[in-house]
Amino acid sequence: MAASVTTSRSGYPLRVSRRGFVFTTGALAAAAELGLCNFVSSLVAADAEPPKRPLVRVAFARPKVDRDKLNYYWPGAAYDVEARQADYTRVLRSAADKLSVDLEILDAPLHDSAGVSTFLDDLKKARPDGLLIVLMAMWENTVCEVAQNRGDIPLIVFAPQGTMYLAEIQSFPKIPKTLLLATPDIEALGLGVRLLSADWHMRNTRLLMVAGDVNEDYLVEPVGTTLHYIPLSHFVAERQNIEETEEVRALADYYQKAAQQVVEPRREEILEAAKWYFVARRMLKAENCHGLNVACFEMLQQGVAPPQCMPLAQLRDEGVATACGDWPCAVSQRMVELLLSGQQGFQQNISANTVDNTLTGAHCSCHTRLDGLDKPPAPFILRSHSEGNTGVAMQVLFRPGQELTIMKVSTPNWKWLHKPERTASGAAVIPSILLGTGRVVRNLDTPPSGGCRTAVEVKVDGVEDVRNLVALHHQLWIYGNHVREFKLYAELAGIKVEPLYRT
Repeated sequence: MAASVTTSRSGYPLRVSRRGFVFTTGALAAAAELGLCNFVSSLVAADAEPPKRPLVRVAFARPKVDRDKLNYYWPGAAYDVEARQADYTRVLRSAADKLSVDLEILDAPLHDSAGVSTFLDDLKKARPDGLLIVLMAMWENTVCEVAQNRGDIPLIVFAPQGTMYLAEIQSFPKIPKTLLLATPDIEALGLGVRLLSADWHMRNTRLLMVAGDVNEDYLVEPVGTTLHYIPLSHFVAERQNIEETEEVRALADYYQKAAQQVVEPRREEILEAAKWYFVARRMLKAENCHGLNVACFEMLQQGVAPPQCMPLAQLRDEGVATACGDWPCAVSQRMVELLLSGQQGFQQNISANTVDNTLTGAHCSCHTRLDGLDKPPAPFILRSHSEGNTGVAMQVLFRPGQELTIMKVSTPNWKWLHKPERTASGAAVIPSILLGTGRVVRNLDTPPSGGCRTAVEVKVDGVEDVRNLVALHHQLWIYGNHVREFKLYAELAGIKVEPLYRT
């Protein structure tokens, strides 16, 4: 007989940007005053959505206990099983509601081989997108049975205090797509739901790659993301369908009024940049994709389009993963978006200050919502794209002293590429995540400095000599310390974590 379950049907994800305001002239004054520019034009529909929401099945592994009798087992007779299971369920449902995850909770506990067999048989029929098992007794063997026989379904085991000693943690089976969260923190259950959701979304993500004359798809392993390439000419051709509408003018007005200063760009250049934002939105919808990577320099070299700095920055401010000519960076941005509630990273080219032992990152496209989608934007200045001194770029001012997470997925040869190299299986591979932390020292102006418009100097943690940092361009700098989230996701996804600093 199939096990009974209770199901939680949740709403849409908490993404301010994805269901933003229709921007009109009437809303412009209030938006500029409040620093809000989260909108989706009526010219385009909602972002591409996966065909369904992730389904996570939850089970509690513990013996059947009658607390009125002397049923002694660890974590102890004083451990209120029913109350703790109710607490765990509350945290799980809350996380599922926020993340748009469908939750199936097994009512009866997993406590013997017969129950495990029934549970595994149900898994083969239902094929949930993730499993989360809550351990509620010392080292229940039922957990190992499920872990070893559930197939390739991603599994997270939550082991609260009192259910595992260090020896048991060390002997927990090392099985792919399996993550142990041994912690007294009950909120780690919510993190577990987020990790399973991110894993599923990465496997159901399509990223729009605009480069050259390529027209093919690549699967990126082990995350399962699809890189969907279209010719550059297709993207450029859509510009002919964008006119100077009220919405285009409203977006241009916002940037002119919200900027601390407008230095080089002329009004017509700002309007043109706004039109390319709508090109990007339309193409994302047409190609059913969740993020965008544009080979900007190909456009500039061919003279077919202005720099895409402002349009890409606006998309990032709406929680849409975007990158400039770097497919691993686009995959990284999508990972950041899913793990950190839509937050994005600053893609930058790195150089070193060997006098002060600091790192400098600079780029002409930077989003303004550095603290998160629901927080006020950082101050910014409208500049030109530095290489050609044309178009509209962003000089975003970072907060001195702000802690940063530094990350990027790597390729086998440590290069950033417009197009990946296929392995023997035909897929592209990201074997590792580069990960570290640091703090903002100061912003640099151009001029007197040279290089890209947003330029930030950072003191990287634990670095004796900045010249020994990994020289990988387009690392993402993210406000806050999020090392824990990336490390846990990497373990679940089967990706190695590598340090920024190599001795």
